[in-house]
Amino acid sequence: MGVDMGCKCPQIDWIGVRKKIDDINKVRVYIRDPSEAPEGAIVRRGPRGGLYYETEDVLDADAEFEGVKLNDAVRDELKVTREKYAQAVRIYRLHRKWADDIYKFVNRKFGGRLRIGFRVRTVHSLLKELARRQYADVGKINDVISIKILAGDLDSLYDTAEKLKDLFGKAIVGEHDYIKKSIGYYRAYILNVHIRGLRIEIILMTKELNMINVVGHARQQRLKAIEDRLEKFYIPLIKAFSSYVYTAQTEDEIETIITCRRYLAGNNLLRVLPMHFKFKADKIAGSANWTFYAKEDFEQWKEALDVLWEEFLEVLKEYYTLSGTEISLPEKPDWLIGYK
Repeated sequence: MGVDMGCKCPQIDWIGVRKKIDDINKVRVYIRDPSEAPEGAIVRRGPRGGLYYETEDVLDADAEFEGVKLNDAVRDELKVTREKYAQAVRIYRLHRKWADDIYKFVNRKFGGRLRIGFRVRTVHSLLKELARRQYADVGKINDVISIKILAGDLDSLYDTAEKLKDLFGKAIVGEHDYIKKSIGYYRAYILNVHIRGLRIEIILMTKELNMINVVGHARQQRLKAIEDRLEKFYIPLIKAFSSYVYTAQTEDEIETIITCRRYLAGNNLLRVLPMHFKFKADKIAGSANWTFYAKEDFEQWKEALDVLWEEFLEVLKEYYTLSGTEISLPEKPDWLIGYK
């Protein structure tokens, strides 16, 4: 028996969907002979006489563990053992199979009106989360599946959300409308469902909202990259050559920035920025300036610092523009440099 989804959505066999959900923790593998089952598997006979075993009974992951694409450093960091890897593989297979089945079933029932996709946390992701959260058991990581639904318009989106709430009932443990009340750039309607130990995130968007989120994410990533350039390269270099505050580590810090973080500089600066600073200049007693031993080095650094400031202003302007902040540029400082 279907449930009326209104004029914008076709009918869905919600009972069938619920049955799919109830089968979440079991994946059957049919075989012709008991000898085909892996070691440790419990062979069962179905109602029609077919032989099968369930993946929850057994998992031989030794071969996969040997071939896992993790280098030794990552293995050590994640503290990967055969047992943990086998458990992660089992969980991934379980939910990958469920996600595939549900995707085909629901997508077919919606008749192509809504775009439905699934994302399942990978084996590597499970192991990383295990290490980050310091859990002893991979099975405790229950936020492994997200469902993304693209509706045709907002009316269809909210209508579908109501039907999903009717379907899951008390299994809904969280509801967030980031369309009417957004957080930053993000726009979506989210339902958090808790079923048989799993937390499933259902994300509803329209095509337009999805594009807003894609563009917003790209802008956020760009802002983060600009922040890294400002905080790790431009600002500390400017301070080192314009501030009267000096420590014994300042010279080493300048050397580290221009040798190890050159990738953060722009092309114009890279053309003139010296490869090294250490042993080129020193702080003479009673002077705030960096005093260069050679006039050639002094001239080269003077040009580099002027280009550094020009690039800094350009990067700062881009940051203000992307963040929607009113542009307010600082005045150029006096460079505290000289030569003997």
